[in-house]
Amino acid sequence: MSDIQISKPVLIALVGAIVLGGFVLLRGGSGEELPPPAPAVTSAATGETGSTEKAGSTGPTAAAEATNVTGAVKKAKETAAEKRRRIRIERRKKLVADAKAAGMPTPVYDAVKKGKIVMIFFWEPKAKDDERVDDSIKNLQKYRGSSMVVFREEIANKSKYDGIAQAAELTQTPGIVILYKDEADTAQGYIDSAALNTKITRLTGNSGSD
Repeated sequence: MSDIQISKPVLIALVGAIVLGGFVLLRGGSGEELPPPAPAVTSAATGETGSTEKAGSTGPTAAAEATNVTGAVKKAKETAAEKRRRIRIERRKKLVADAKAAGMPTPVYDAVKKGKIVMIFFWEPKAKDDERVDDSIKNLQKYRGSSMVVFREEIANKSKYDGIAQAAELTQTPGIVILYKDEADTAQGYIDSAALNTKITRLTGNSGSD
C-alpha cells in the first residue's frame, strides 16, 4: 500500500478546521454564552448625557465668572477711593507739618499758600476801639470779597503766631497783621476801612476795584 501524500495547503486547512471545531465544542459544552457587546446607542447616549451635563454647568459657571468680574470692578473702585483718601491724608499731614514749621496755625498758613490776602485781627471783643476796627474790617471784606480772609484772635493767643515777626511787634489791641505771599504789614490802634485797603493795595498792587 502506497503512502498518501497531502499537499501543504490542504494540510493547513485541515488543521484549522480541527482547531475551530474543538473550540466550538468546548464553548458549547460549558453552556456559557459570551455577553453581547454594548450597543453603540448606549455609548452615544452616555456621551450625550455627559455633554448635556457639561452644557448645563455652563450657566452657573458663567454666572460665577460674571460675579467675579463685578466684584473685581467694585474692588478696583474701592481701591481708587482709598487711594484718594490716603493722598488727602498725606497732604493734610504735610500741610500741618509745614504750618508748624512756619510758626502759625494751619488755616492761616493754608490761606497764605493759596494766595489769599490774610488779615489777623488781635482784639478784645468788648473793647470799644476793637469793635470799631472790627466794623472796618467787615466793610473791607465786603469790598474785597473772597480774595481776603480774616482770622480773629485774642491778644493772649499771640504766641500761636511766633513765626510771624510782625505779630511780635504788636503790644496792644486792636492790632492787625496783613499777610500776602511773602509780604507783611501791620496796623495798631483804630483804623478805618479806607486806610486798611490802602495798606493792602501797597502789598498786593491791587486796589480791589477791578
